[in-house]
Amino acid sequence: MKAATRVILLLKDGADDGGFASSISNALQPNPNSNLRRLEESFELSLEKYGIKDHKASGNMIHFLNSNGVSEVSVLLLEHIEPPLLACALNEVLVSFLGGTSSDIPNLVVPFLVEASKLKLENKNAISSYEVSLLLAVAKEREEFAKDNTKLEAAVATLEAEVTQVKATNEKQASRIKELEYDVQEVEERVDDLCDQLRDAREREVKRARKAGLRELDLAGTS
Repeated sequence: MKAATRVILLLKDGADDGGFASSISNALQPNPNSNLRRLEESFELSLEKYGIKDHKASGNMIHFLNSNGVSEVSVLLLEHIEPPLLACALNEVLVSFLGGTSSDIPNLVVPFLVEASKLKLENKNAISSYEVSLLLAVAKEREEFAKDNTKLEAAVATLEAEVTQVKATNEKQASRIKELEYDVQEVEERVDDLCDQLRDAREREVKRARKAGLRELDLAGTS
């Protein structure tokens, strides 16, 4: 498989499989939450075209493939080989995995160990105390804004809950009002019925009284 455009080059130190290069290659694992998967393949390339017959360029190529099967990053783990044969082995490996075109030379990352005493650190991008203070002030303002925003969101949530509660209460009150309206209507109908009954009773009483009065008159006339 062709190497990715970003290649991490690791050179094994002797026959020790637990050395610096092997430790790094084994530690490089895709994030479980990513869509990358790890694919490892071994290789062994002849160096005869360089006039070298008793050595070969061998090792492992580890690819980190995306969901489309395209290699995003490749790790080239080359077996130990001494200079100047190392130059021939590296050239053969790169040419083989890149298809032989110099325009496709990838970005190589070559980790190595060095004594701390040999390191020279230079701060080329020094930040002034004023800039540090400004950055801290901006960070503090962002923090305060985040707190205020959280409080505002909480207040909005509380208000929405109160509005929902008021709506529910209004719905209950509206339902109760309808029930009371039905009760009032029923009472009014019963009152109307009682009034009708009372009116009918009075009319009957009047009729009886009239009949009784006429009878008395008849009796008086007969006497």
